Amino acid sequence: MKKILLLAALSATLGSTALLAQRTTPIKTVDRPKTARTEPLKRIEPLTTELGVPTLARPLEGRLIVKSIDNFDRSPIELPKGLTASRIENGLPRWIEGALPTSFKAVKTTEERALQYVAAIGKAMNITNPSEEFDITTVETDDIGQTHVRMRQKLDDVPVYGSAVIAHEVNGKIQRLNGAYFPTPSVKTLIPTLSATAAHANVRTVLSAKKPFSDFTEEQKHYIGGEQLRSSLVIFHKNDDPTAERLAYHVVAYPNVLHRYEYLVDAENGAILDSFGASCSIAGHHHEEDELETSLRGTKQTNSELN
Repeated sequence: MKKILLLAALSATLGSTALLAQRTTPIKTVDRPKTARTEPLKRIEPLTTELGVPTLARPLEGRLIVKSIDNFDRSPIELPKGLTASRIENGLPRWIEGALPTSFKAVKTTEERALQYVAAIGKAMNITNPSEEFDITTVETDDIGQTHVRMRQKLDDVPVYGSAVIAHEVNGKIQRLNGAYFPTPSVKTLIPTLSATAAHANVRTVLSAKKPFSDFTEEQKHYIGGEQLRSSLVIFHKNDDPTAERLAYHVVAYPNVLHRYEYLVDAENGAILDSFGASCSIAGHHHEEDELETSLRGTKQTNSELN
């Protein structure tokens, strides 16, 4: 038995030796030179994206460089000490945070504090007369005691379409402001060349080519909360381009009680600048006009086939 075990062990040893002998290329060990790092690693902060809008990964504190639009002033713009700006879009901050320094005069009401805040950051927003270009629309206090002041942008009482900001107050101080807005518009005139009736006719002609447009009864008008075609003058920026402002009619049209379309019609030449639509599955649902809420959601589906 011992001889058998001895022969088995010897056979295994000879087999291993044979396998090793078959290697024609020896394994080489490469010694990599060790180099000392002379500079510390630098952290790269990438651009982040929220709702498709490029934003800065880290806020800019106390200073904002306006850029990307040729008509903008590209010189450095100072924010009050302690304030930061972020979510830059078209060279404009969509989010400004921080309370105003104590050097600013104390005011009594929330509304006054909100307008004071806007006035203090007006240059960073590229707004010429902040206190005159923003109207307070609502003031609401939430369940945790924070007060939110909503403001809508205008120019001589003509609303800037798609523009609205909210100032947030905590413990009697405005702590931040966010929203969508445009630099002070530069339009030739605020007096339309085109009449509202002509703008309505343009929209009806365009819509009728796509959908049957029937005159409503008084009962149907009640379902939609008013006339089939209604409009108001606005300042509209095509493609949200801050330099493409136009005086326009914002026309709301109902070809039937289930469908609602909105058109932006140039108030000078009658051209359709933009259009989009929505449908309602329940007759009797009144569509309230609330451009502020629409603009804060930041979403608008353009229906190009309506043009």
